[in-house]
Amino acid sequence: MARSEITDPLMSHNFALIDEPVFGTTPGYITAWTAKAARSVLLNNNLVSFQSISMPSVELQTKEIQEGNWPMTHYVALGPTSPGQVTVSHAVFPEGIDMFLWIRQCIFGIGAPRRNLLVLQLGIDKLIPRRVIRLEKCIPISWKVSSDLDALAPSVALEELTFQVEDVDFVI
Repeated sequence: MARSEITDPLMSHNFALIDEPVFGTTPGYITAWTAKAARSVLLNNNLVSFQSISMPSVELQTKEIQEGNWPMTHYVALGPTSPGQVTVSHAVFPEGIDMFLWIRQCIFGIGAPRRNLLVLQLGIDKLIPRRVIRLEKCIPISWKVSSDLDALAPSVALEELTFQVEDVDFVI
């Protein structure tokens, strides 16, 4: 019997990362990964993706409170929380300078350096989003130009960008 794609669990290898457009900014300079996504969709009907995205985990600090003579322990939330950092890595392309531009934009305070990014978890067809996670007000904190170069290794050079996320939200 055929299984329903809607009720199947999502696979960790079907994902993409999209930059939400920032209104009032120069599209070619500010929007990341747009050219690669367009080229990828035109060539093989797939959204461009990264090799890996480390997803944030939201952690809440709590304090234990003993109320009167109640036999159970009560926990309350303390202060603000932060989802932490996200690291993305993808193959290095000759024209791929979008990560470099984003971190330079933050270093020199040009434009709107904070971005909202959408992580799409795709279905089997790799085109229809089944779950969309919004990473809000992201700002880059480190960038690695390329993986270490080795003349004896035939591996693909990978570029990495780590950014701080202010909030995580679900779109669908």
